[in-house]
Order: sequence, then structure tokens, then C-alpha cells
Amino acid sequence: MFEVSHENLINEDLISGEATETQSLTGNATVFLLHDILNNPEVKVRVYEELDRVFLSPEDAKTPPLLLKFKYLKVFITESLRMTPVAPNVARILENRLSFKVITLLLELAWKLL
Repeated sequence: MFEVSHENLINEDLISGEATETQSLTGNATVFLLHDILNNPEVKVRVYEELDRVFLSPEDAKTPPLLLKFKYLKVFITESLRMTPVAPNVARILENRLSFKVITLLLELAWKLL
């Protein structure tokens, strides 16, 4: 089985100073994903089984076609990102005023009925 020491990876980035903002976002997503996997025993077993099935040996080349074989892991990554987005509650400021004519019309009609 594969073992990941995310503490070592984080410490290496901090020491080397190579952690960029993009890597930080990716790192945050990875930490949330690892947390979700490691705190769910059934998921952990299925992910490890899939890793062992796809990577027959640690020396296997990690090619895109090979990575496409990770069906369960892909679904779990998507769900993890849905449950714990990397940038939650990001406010967006509009540059132009929007006009929702249909909603305005419905509100005016509802007001007249009251």
C-alpha cells in the first residue's frame, strides 16, 4: 500500500520556499481530501484498493491513461471539493448593474395584489 506523509510534503515546501499561492490552494484541497479519506474507514480501504489495483508497482509510470482508471478516487475527489471548497464564500462584485425585468415585473404584480 502507498503511504503519504503530508506533514513531510508541507514541511519541504515551507523550508524550500517553493509554496506559491496556486500551490497553496492545491495544497489546501489536498489536505481536505486526505482528511476526508483518512477519517472515513470505508473510503480509505476503497481508495487503497484502487491504488493497489491501478499501480501494480510503485515504479509504474504515472501516465494520463493510467490515471483515468481511478474511477472511485475521481468521484471522491469531486465530492470532497463539493463538501469543502478551497475558496468558500467568495463574494463577487459586479462591474455593471443588472436588471432583472421579469423579477421586477412579478414583484410589482404581487405588490398590486396585496
